[in-house]
Amino acid sequence: MSSFISKFKKLIPPKSKKTGLTITVSGLSGSGKTTVSKFLAEKLNLNYFSPGTIIRDEAKKSNKSLLNFTLSKHDELQLMVDTKVLLLASKGGCILDGRVTSWVAGSYADIRIFITAPDDERYLRISGRENISIDKSKLLTIKRDRNDAKTYKNLYNINLFDLSIYTLIVDTTGLKPSECNKIVFDALKNYIDFKKLKI
Repeated sequence: MSSFISKFKKLIPPKSKKTGLTITVSGLSGSGKTTVSKFLAEKLNLNYFSPGTIIRDEAKKSNKSLLNFTLSKHDELQLMVDTKVLLLASKGGCILDGRVTSWVAGSYADIRIFITAPDDERYLRISGRENISIDKSKLLTIKRDRNDAKTYKNLYNINLFDLSIYTLIVDTTGLKPSECNKIVFDALKNYIDFKKLKI
């Protein structure tokens, strides 16, 4: 097994043993992926990790908002957190929450979930989270989406908007967080039971 990303293929020890499922949850900012990820981790008793937590901490150290921080170039930080993602994926027993965790985890990911939401809903959620106006949220989010797509293309030669790798794609339009969590969990459990996977 290896990552889709060639530069990570040699990072896993040859005798590395995977125990338990590796589930990745991806989506653009404001899609609801973190809410879903934490819910799944709790329900399935799996470890939770988000590269965004490390990046958010670095943003605070720089006295910048997360949106503004991610618009800057931080290739070394991105490589560092993605290396951690791959190592956790290779061990199993985890939920990995992030835009490119599904790509980085590669074949170590047993299930890849993509959460999507309408842009207007994303802008609204982000404006509340970052305590900024909706107009500013829209402007910065559009810039971030474009910047991230370019970064991942340059670093890993992947198309962030290629959804062909995902096991399950969920549109959260009009759904409350609790409703989305239930839909994802029920679909996930059905898939696990159908494939006879061991959590």
